[in-house]
Amino acid sequence: MDKMPFGGLTRSDLGVPLKNHFYLCMQKPFKFHPEVDTLFCGIMTKDPDGWLVLHQEQPHHRLLALYREAAVVLDSYPAGGDTTTREVIEMGKPLVTLPARLLGGRWSLGYLSNIGLKEDTKRALIASTPEEYVDLAVQLGTDDTLREAVEADLRECSSNLFHREEAVAAWQEMFLEISPYQRCQEGSENEEVLHEHEEL
Repeated sequence: MDKMPFGGLTRSDLGVPLKNHFYLCMQKPFKFHPEVDTLFCGIMTKDPDGWLVLHQEQPHHRLLALYREAAVVLDSYPAGGDTTTREVIEMGKPLVTLPARLLGGRWSLGYLSNIGLKEDTKRALIASTPEEYVDLAVQLGTDDTLREAVEADLRECSSNLFHREEAVAAWQEMFLEISPYQRCQEGSENEEVLHEHEEL
């Protein structure tokens, strides 16, 4: 990582705490619901030694450096990350998510569920309630052994984000199901069966 374009950036360069571990959320403000305030306050209450970093938009190389330095990256709610989540996984950094009901809040769940992570890793990252979101974040932020195990699993599985033939096949099947051509073909077949039945 040191040889990457952001490798030389220090915490001082990035304007983040020099010693304390920190939680990072880099999502755009429109993705935040007021409930997120409660989540973030809960994390800071349970981990008074940690810092919460909400940074303005950054050049890409600085953004990647922030991911590298963060103890935990926090997904926004109810609209979650997509590209952000992918990049965090590529960096091998833990991202805690609370999946929402609609698609825009479920990208992180989809990525984390389908790259071959150990069940323990998925349980450490995917919350089912706001309270669990807080607890998972704090556990990862304060338990170095747990965090290192999660990071190792993410690094091992991150390449599985790409070259997924299952996704292509699923899209193909969906488009065929909804295509007018497919419905016309099915209609023609039904008409032929009906015609044959009438002739009998």
